[in-house]
Amino acid sequence: MEAVTTSLRLYNMAHSKVGLTIPDLFILQVFANIEDRETAVHGTISFDLDTFRDLLREKFKKFRDKNKKLKF
Repeated sequence: MEAVTTSLRLYNMAHSKVGLTIPDLFILQVFANIEDRETAVHGTISFDLDTFRDLLREKFKKFRDKNKKLKF
């Protein structure tokens, strides 16, 4: 793995002015040397942002339900 680059996005909480910064885009750079008579493998890495956001929504809902006295 040569580098992992992320782009961050700021989300504002509904009932406060506190922002939450989470990764929104991932760029993975992989470099490899191929020697004589070796096989190269090409692959694709994908990151499903919709599933990631759904997971975050679920986690925040559980957190809010457990901490009903806190305002977000």
